[in-house]
Amino acid sequence: MDNTLDYIFFHQQVADKLCTFLDKQGVAHKLTDTNNVITVSHDDDLDDAVLEKIEACYDDLFDEESRLVNTPEKLDADHERDVVGVGVELSDGRIIQIRLAPELTRRLLTVLSTEELREMANEIALQAENPIDGPLCKGEKSRA
Repeated sequence: MDNTLDYIFFHQQVADKLCTFLDKQGVAHKLTDTNNVITVSHDDDLDDAVLEKIEACYDDLFDEESRLVNTPEKLDADHERDVVGVGVELSDGRIIQIRLAPELTRRLLTVLSTEELREMANEIALQAENPIDGPLCKGEKSRA
């Protein structure tokens, strides 16, 4: 898997649902658990229709994950989480997680889709790596 898409989870049972879905789609994937952050990865060189199905499935699972994160009284103390991760790709190709508070994420997702949230996080990362100096009114309107 040279170029992959990564999906982040904090609960194994939710990550397993994506793995089951990927199996049914015939998509090879890898699951890793690092410091209780579960990542499901698959090759990004897939048919657009399959990618859309996977994205729709992840959007549903993201909502389920968010409910679990935001109702910690239903969880064992070892499985509680107080952050949500949004993956962004840096200019050097590394993919990192931007950690957001669940309350902020919940508010953002009332007006943005999960894809729009990812796009916004990627734009913030791009701007942080390559800032444009000067006042906004005199700066570039867009990047080439």
